[in-house]
Amino acid sequence: MSVIKRATAAILDAALWAVTFSSPASAQQICFVRDDGIKQLGERHGEQVTARGLAENGRAMMELLQSEGGSWTLVVTDVQCRSCVIASGESWSEIKPQRGAPS
Repeated sequence: MSVIKRATAAILDAALWAVTFSSPASAQQICFVRDDGIKQLGERHGEQVTARGLAENGRAMMELLQSEGGSWTLVVTDVQCRSCVIASGESWSEIKPQRGAPS
């Protein structure tokens, strides 16, 4: 397995663990049924799914939603279609990998 795939799998596993097992009582976590939440993000923020990755163990899917205005939301979905927002923000920019560049 490549270094990038291992790193991606580790990030997905960590994100799923964080969503499932952490959060102080005072923190609010935004979770929803996947299809409903994706629809709402589209209607309210103009965000659409632009990238998707499946965890190596197949127990989670990570999706990045972006709007043309630069807003973004990172969502993780479990096998029961329960999705939770991991992070969101503004000014997303893509960086294309360059051949021979360190990853």
